[in-house]
Formats: sequence, C-alpha cells, structure tokens
Amino acid sequence: MSKILIADSGSTKCHWSIVFNGKPQFFTAPGISPYFCTKEEIDKVIKKLRFYKSAQDVDHVYFYGTGLAHLTHARVIKKVLALHFKKAKIYVGTDMEAAAYATSYKKKSVVSILGTGSNCALYDGKRVMRTRNGLGFILGDEGSGAYLGKILIQNFLNGLMDPVLANKFRKIYKHKLDRACILDSVYKKPFPNRYLASYVSFLADNIEHPAISSMVQQCIRDFFEKHLLSYKESFTIPIHFVGGVAYQFQDTIKSIASGYHMTIGNILKDPMKGLIDYHTN
Repeated sequence: MSKILIADSGSTKCHWSIVFNGKPQFFTAPGISPYFCTKEEIDKVIKKLRFYKSAQDVDHVYFYGTGLAHLTHARVIKKVLALHFKKAKIYVGTDMEAAAYATSYKKKSVVSILGTGSNCALYDGKRVMRTRNGLGFILGDEGSGAYLGKILIQNFLNGLMDPVLANKFRKIYKHKLDRACILDSVYKKPFPNRYLASYVSFLADNIEHPAISSMVQQCIRDFFEKHLLSYKESFTIPIHFVGGVAYQFQDTIKSIASGYHMTIGNILKDPMKGLIDYHTN
C-alpha cells in the first residue's frame, strides 16, 4: 500500500495529510505562497513540519497551492519538495485544481475559491479550464478575506463605521488599530493579505448588524459580478465553493446566487478530505 502526502496551501495556512493504508493523519502549518515566501523560507517551513521525519518514505506527494499556475513558481516548490522527499513522485498543482477535484470529482462545474484570496474557473470534469487568474489582493481578490478586511479597515480609518461597531472594534483589537500600525502592516510588513484577512472573524461575529451584513453582501456580490457572471456556464451547471470565507458566509452566497438563478453545489471550508478521496480512488 502506497504512502501519500497531500498538501493544500493558501496564503495563510497549509493543510497537510499523510495517507497510509487508507488512514489519513491531518496537520496544519503556515501557508506556502511563492508570492510571499523565498525558497529558503519554504525550506524552513517544511523542515519544521510535525510529521517531517515520518514522511521521508512517502511514495507520492501532491502539493496544491496559490500562485502555482506560474510555471516558475511551481518549479520552485517542486525543487524544494524534491530535496526533502527524495523517494517520492511529486506533483505540483494549483489551488484551483485542488478545489475542482475536491468538490466536483469528475463532473463539469464552475469552481470558486473564497479564502484569503479569490479566484474561479470552469472545470470540464478532467481539467481546469478558463481560469480567471486572480489579480491579488491589491488589484483583485473580490469577495476574499483580504478584500473584506480592506473594506472594513477603510471604513474604520475614514470614520464611516457605525459608532457602536467602531467602539466594539477598538475594544477587541486595541493597540493594533493605531493608524500608523495599520499602514505599516499593509505597506511594510510581510503578508499584508493575511493581515487584512485576519479581520474576517469580526465580520462573522457581527454579521447580524445591518452595516456588516450589507458590506459582506456587497463584497461577495463584487465577486459574482466581476467573475462568475463572465461564465455563461454559471447559469446551467453547479457552482462549487472552497475556502474559509465561502464557508463562513455561505448563506450570503446562496442568497446572492438565488437572485441570479444560479445553482450552488458544494461549499467546503477546505478541500483536503475531497482530495484524499480523489487521490486514493
């Protein structure tokens, strides 16, 4: 029986699973993104994995992650993995492939990712087709955690947040909301997208507030309007979602989809269990 190592990495977290004799073990580690991590930093993350020693004899490594549609990025990841898992056959794929395999298996669908970042693509049952190629948290990522956090912080700094909400916001985050601190975190410190996405929990906890509900709806509607509406297939085949934001705000997604007469299929917090089924079957 082969021993399989599967990784699904976003910008914030990387979910790992070792599958041996059909039994998976799950682990979580920092995200590995070629946009924000150097080869040396990726190397350090892998060396610190809890299961590092026990994974040396794996037969297959399937690594899926953000930014890996670029061949240069994929080669960097594959090269680092090959240094650590020398006996394994290594496959490096995109986060969109992972989402498609986990939600759709071998059926045609439109697949969307709403996590720290966002993206969508058409899946023909075999291959991911016509990916929208996300533009990142500065130019795109509509509906994502980074996008939601950006709008929330904009409203706070511009004095547009409801006073009651603003006081609650200050009590929770305290010293982190100094203007200089926020700007430093966005423009100077590493992983600004993770920083912005860290405020999604505040939105989720206060989703019943009309201002928050309206903001979340508009941000996710932006994703529908700029991405999903560009596919005519969105009106005829299921739309599946993967990601923490999608999972957290799935009621909002379903409500907006209903208005467009679209059919929502699976909404998964992460694709790992679906990937295990896909690769073990």
